[in-house]
Amino acid sequence: MSEPDEACCAIIMTDVDLKSHFRSCLDLAIAKNRVAINDATVGYLVSLLVHFNHPENLFETMPDRLVETPLAAMFSQATQARSPIQRNRALQRLGDVALLVAGVFSGGLSRKLIDVDYFVVVGKAAYGRLSEHSRRPPQSLIFRGIFEELSRKFLALVDVFADVAEQNRLAAPDDPLRLYEIWARTGSPRNARKLQELGYTPMRCRNSSHPH
Repeated sequence: MSEPDEACCAIIMTDVDLKSHFRSCLDLAIAKNRVAINDATVGYLVSLLVHFNHPENLFETMPDRLVETPLAAMFSQATQARSPIQRNRALQRLGDVALLVAGVFSGGLSRKLIDVDYFVVVGKAAYGRLSEHSRRPPQSLIFRGIFEELSRKFLALVDVFADVAEQNRLAAPDDPLRLYEIWARTGSPRNARKLQELGYTPMRCRNSSHPH
C-alpha cells in the first residue's frame, strides 16, 4: 500500500489538468451522442465541469433540498431581479445547476417528487432567457450564441453529461427501469440506445407522440 503522502499526490489535479481531462471526456461523449456543438459552447461546458468538480462550489450551489425546491419559482425570481447583473447571474446558475443535475445526478431523482424532465424544462428556459438578455455589450454575440445553443440543445447536452458521468464512474450501473423512466419522460436518445443495448425495445403508444 502506498504511503499517505504518495496517495495524496497521486490524486491531486490542477484546474489545467481538469480542463484537459473534461475536454477529452466531452469530446468522446459528444461524438458518441452525435451532437454538433460549437467550440465556444464546449469550452463553457468544460469550465462548468471544472467549477463543480470543487466540492465547495457544488454544495454551495446545489444544497440537498434543491431537488425539492420549486425551480420554476427560482426562475420567476431570477427574471424579476432588481438589476440585470443579478438577473443574469441567477439565470446562469439555474441553467448550470439544472444541466448538472439532469445529466450527472439523474439517478438520485428517482425517489423525488420531481424528475429529469422538470430540470430539462427549467434549464432550457433559463438559458433561453439568458440568451435573450445577452444581446447588448459586454455580453456580445459570443455569449448570446453559447446560451442560445445551451437552451436549444439542452436535452442532447443532458445525454452528453450523462456519458461524461459514466466515464468518470459518477453514475450508477445501468438500471433498465430507471433508463426507461428517463426515456419516457424526456425521449432521451441515449437512454433509448442504452435500453436496446440491454435487450429492451422502448415502445410508444400508437395514438400519442409521447413515449410510454
